[in-house]
Amino acid sequence: MERGDTFMSTFDVAQVCLNGHPANDSMRRLPQFNKNFCSKCGERTTRTCSSCNNPIPGQYHVEGVVSVGFRYHPPAYCQSCGSAFPWTTRGIQAAIEFAKLELDEADKEVFEQNVGELVKDSPQTKVAAARIRKVFAKSGSAFGDSIREILVDIASESAKKMLWG
Repeated sequence: MERGDTFMSTFDVAQVCLNGHPANDSMRRLPQFNKNFCSKCGERTTRTCSSCNNPIPGQYHVEGVVSVGFRYHPPAYCQSCGSAFPWTTRGIQAAIEFAKLELDEADKEVFEQNVGELVKDSPQTKVAAARIRKVFAKSGSAFGDSIREILVDIASESAKKMLWG
């Protein structure tokens, strides 16, 4: 390349099932891998935000560069309108429903008021994680281990570190 030449780079469009399983992180570049339904859970796939209809950002492509070992993770929120994607709200709701089965009334309330913050990466995330960690300590390891399976896919990295080290 000569001085002044630039690489063209862009995000592709991702196709994700409503439960958050990536179906194709490069719909435009690799349309042969597009799917109407998820091969893991059978749920319908989508490529746009249900609130604003903007595309879900997929893999980032840079002309002339090959990425190896990249694993796509769908975003929790739409970068265009800020709405939670269906897999985010479904994960939060599943965690709340599970907590209702396992916790006493006071701990249910603490959990329900704070679990939504675990998905975000904000100053309040650390506070919410500390509150939920106290609920884990009181409820025992069986609850903590089970709820971890639900939250691990939707919680922010900082929340995961606070909750599970």
